[in-house]
Amino acid sequence: MRIVCLIISIALVLTGTSAFSQQKVVDIDALVLQNNKPVLLYFHTTWCVYCAMQSKSLKNKNREEKLAERYNFIDFDAESDQIVKYNKRTFRNDNPVKYQPHPFVQSFFINSTVGYPAWVLVDKDFNILSTYSGFLSKKQLAQLLK
Repeated sequence: MRIVCLIISIALVLTGTSAFSQQKVVDIDALVLQNNKPVLLYFHTTWCVYCAMQSKSLKNKNREEKLAERYNFIDFDAESDQIVKYNKRTFRNDNPVKYQPHPFVQSFFINSTVGYPAWVLVDKDFNILSTYSGFLSKKQLAQLLK
C-alpha cells in the first residue's frame, strides 16, 4: 500500500497536478470591476432540504435573467473547497467538512450562526446591505428582483 501511495505521489509531482490546482476560483472582485453591479450571494449546502427547494425555485429562466441583469449573482456551496477572491482578500477552505461553513461564508455571520439557505446583499463597494438566513418565497424573490 505504501508503494502505491508513493508512486501516485511521485506521479502527481512529476505531472504538476495537485488537488489545489483543481480548485475553482470565484473572483468576485473581478466581477464587480467588470460589471459595476451589487453582489447577491446565495449560500447553500448539499444536505439542506430548504436549499434544494430554493435552488429549484431559482432555476426559472425569467428569474435567472433578472438576477443576472440586476446583480453579480453568486451561487455558492457553503461547504466547498473553492477559493474566493472578495474585497481584496482571498478565502480558502483547505479542509472542507460537512456542517462547517467555508471561511468566506463565516465572514458574513461573525456574530451569529449561519442558517441555510443564506443570502447576503453587498453593494459594489463591498458594503453589506443585508443578510438573511432562510428560504425566500416566490413573492420575496420577486421583490428582490424589482
